[in-house]
Amino acid sequence: MILSIDNSTKKCSITLFKNDCYYTISIIHKKIKNSKILILIKNILYYKKKNIKNLKYIIFSKGPGSFIGIRISFSIIKTFYLIYKIPYIGISKIKSLLEKVWRTKKKKKIIFLISATYKKFYFIQYVKKKKWMKKEKKTYDNEKIHKVCKYIKKKWYILNYINNNIFCTRCKNKKKYIYPDTKDLVSIFLLNKF
Repeated sequence: MILSIDNSTKKCSITLFKNDCYYTISIIHKKIKNSKILILIKNILYYKKKNIKNLKYIIFSKGPGSFIGIRISFSIIKTFYLIYKIPYIGISKIKSLLEKVWRTKKKKKIIFLISATYKKFYFIQYVKKKKWMKKEKKTYDNEKIHKVCKYIKKKWYILNYINNNIFCTRCKNKKKYIYPDTKDLVSIFLLNKF
């Protein structure tokens, strides 16, 4: 039995993985700092009539994202480790989002645009072979990034990561955010067999 936690965005999500089944609870808050994570863990374990001592691993999103949200998650996970000796592992939110886009859209070429400063973006290309491979990482200013994205938009799926919000540049409604999924954290963990 594996517990997966993501508290790095406005969507706090918990997944319990047991016998090839995913059980997920999530809530979306206006503020990223979320102290309801313990209630979600309690609820999912209670709903499945399981005890925390039955957990084999705890997986969590280690960012990038809300420092406070990640810190709250890690503090809870570290406490479970100290009391119950449950091993834990952190997985990058970017890997989780890559896996989600692959699972939902079947896209093998994805670009992340991550806001570096007010006028600059990190431009990171990922290609899926057996695993996700980082192809290229560059830094562009606002003007150059628009030109580059316009040119490659048809071949690549582009995700923008600005102020802890992730959205697809193809979406007409820029407020339709894409949140990482805790079941993708479990999939990455199982595929990599840490």
